[in-house]
Amino acid sequence: MKAPFSAYLDALTPLLRQTLDELRPYYDYISILSTDSKGLSLNLGQRRKAVSNTNMTTECGTVIRVYKDGLYSEYAFNTPEIIGESKDTAQRAKHLAEHLKNTLDQQLELLKATGTAIYETGELPDEPLELFREKETEQLPEEADLERLIALGMELSDEGMKTIKGALDVLVNGSSTHISKLFLSKNRFLRQSYVYTEASIASYARSEAGEIKTIYTGVSGCCGPRFWRICGWS
Repeated sequence: MKAPFSAYLDALTPLLRQTLDELRPYYDYISILSTDSKGLSLNLGQRRKAVSNTNMTTECGTVIRVYKDGLYSEYAFNTPEIIGESKDTAQRAKHLAEHLKNTLDQQLELLKATGTAIYETGELPDEPLELFREKETEQLPEEADLERLIALGMELSDEGMKTIKGALDVLVNGSSTHISKLFLSKNRFLRQSYVYTEASIASYARSEAGEIKTIYTGVSGCCGPRFWRICGWS
């Protein structure tokens, strides 16, 4: 199956495109990057069991980058309040563009007012480019059978405790994220969606000499969250 591109980002695209058009007269270069990533994480062991629908790569938000007077400014947001209450996309775009311009111009004015030394950088290239890609995956993290994943993970931890001499704990960890990203500029329209998964096992044991020994192994790849089977651990 293909990892489907975010419906949220698809719905947001017209607003962001019109916002970019509203800002173009004021800046030499503008780009917008939006992400919408859903995922899960499991941390399983004899002393701790934690399951969450977030991990280090789950996120949802937008960052705008503008170029003016030899330097770049950025502003990130994920709150709908700054978009305005109007249902008309053009009006919402005007409201958002005004908010962004005021905020970004304040950053530039602050640098000038404080006499801050500026490291001038060149304008980024913006050759025409379009891309839409949904990468293949076996499963989506938001559709995973968590009870099954937990059961298999605990079987691995329990088996490790039985087979490793002096075992204190065997930790089985996994995380998976369904990532969607949208990039817009004057000449570029890029969209991609994929699933990225990581899994690891770490064992802690006490040797006959009383030393604590640790063994760790991990894998990662663009696959679904069927951690333990994919890794060959079950």
